Amino acid sequence: QDGYGSPFLLHGVDEYIDPVIDNVLEKNIKVAQGRTFIVLGDKEVDYDNNFRLYLNTKLSNPKYSPSVFGKAMVINYTGKQKCVFSNKVVIML
Repeated sequence: QDGYGSPFLLHGVDEYIDPVIDNVLEKNIKVAQGRTFIVLGDKEVDYDNNFRLYLNTKLSNPKYSPSVFGKAMVINYTGKQKCVFSNKVVIML
């Protein structure tokens, strides 16, 4: 396997999410000459439909823009102190 379909976790994300990943958030996937790719900044990166991006934050009530909430699934899994998860929110794309 080439690794493009593997999940990717960004850990410790704050309230600012760099617009360079907007194409990933929007799933703005392009196909040209049999190649599936996504544009990140000025680079074309091969894309696999099995790819998943997870953004993780310790913020218990992050103030993301409405556009981020519109492009992603935000899951708050705050638990008791002895919870296995020490982090608060995961954004799944």
